[in-house]
Formats: sequence, C-alpha cells, structure tokens
Amino acid sequence: MNKKISLALVAILATLTLSAEVKETLYPNGNVKYERSYENGKLNGVARAFYENGNLKTKTSFKDGKVHGTTYGFYQNGALKAKIPMKNGKIDGEQKEYYDNKQLKSVSSYRNDLLVGNKKVYYSDGNLKAKLHFDDNGVFYGTQKEYYANGNMKYRVSLENGKVKKGRLYQESGDSREMTDQDIENLGF
Repeated sequence: MNKKISLALVAILATLTLSAEVKETLYPNGNVKYERSYENGKLNGVARAFYENGNLKTKTSFKDGKVHGTTYGFYQNGALKAKIPMKNGKIDGEQKEYYDNKQLKSVSSYRNDLLVGNKKVYYSDGNLKAKLHFDDNGVFYGTQKEYYANGNMKYRVSLENGKVKKGRLYQESGDSREMTDQDIENLGF
C-alpha cells in the first residue's frame, strides 16, 4: 500500500516538475542574464533580465505566454526607467518613463496598444517639454505644444483629422512666425 502511495506521489511531483519550471541564462562571468518561469511550455509568472553586474534590468509578468501586468525597466544604477501597464500582451493604462536622475520623463495613456488621450514629456530637470493629444485611434488631434528648456514655447500646432490646420514656430527669445509646409514636415506632422 505504501509503495502505491509513494509511486503516485512520485508521478504527481514529476508532472508538476514538467509543467512548471524556471530557466536561467547566464553571462560568461556566471551572473544570471535571464530568469524565466514557464508553465506547460509557456512563459507564466515573473521573468527577469539582469545587467552583467547583477542589477535588475527588467521585471515582466506573463500569463499564458503573454505579457500581463506591470512591466518595470531599470537603469544600471537601479533607478526606475519605465513602468508599463500590460494586458494580454498590449500596453493598456498609464505608462511612465523616467530619467536616470529619477525625474519623470513622460506620462502617456494607452488603450489596447494605442496611444490615446494626453502625453506629457519633460526635460530632465522636470520642466515641461511637450504636451501632445491623441484621439481614440491613436492619431494626433487638437493643439500640440513643445517648449524650450527655458519654458518658452517652441511650437504650437493645431490638427484636425490628423492633418495640420495651422502652426506657429517660436524662437527661444519669443519671436514667432507662421509655420511653412517644410516646418510641418520637419516636425513629423
């Protein structure tokens, strides 16, 4: 009887071991490069990537082989680089990026992998660099603004249906002029 229970227990443990495992990839110096959890052959749970010095580079959660949950990226010094909300393999929610000095670099809203709503971009000193707007299809809309590091306006562009309606370029001193088609093309609108 005990032999049957022992054999059954060994079979169950073998099944669990085969269905869930952690795989590591190493750097030549022996430090862990990647650590990934698999279940039934698919990424499941937390996966980590490391810099060669051993510091954490990324921490990503997986569910049934797809990125699901918040993904974190880090600079080599350990400071947070990015915080990316993921749902079924797609960016979904408020994404934040940071400079290595821990200042906020940008805040963006995503829905189902599309950049929607507002995006704010900052200089490394915390001053606002740009304020962008996107419609529900991820297309620029409304008034887009970018600023010089001193806080003065760099450009202001009004868009309608993804096309530039009008725009104004500013010198750092504050002088301005209407945008030309070449200016608009150079800005990528």
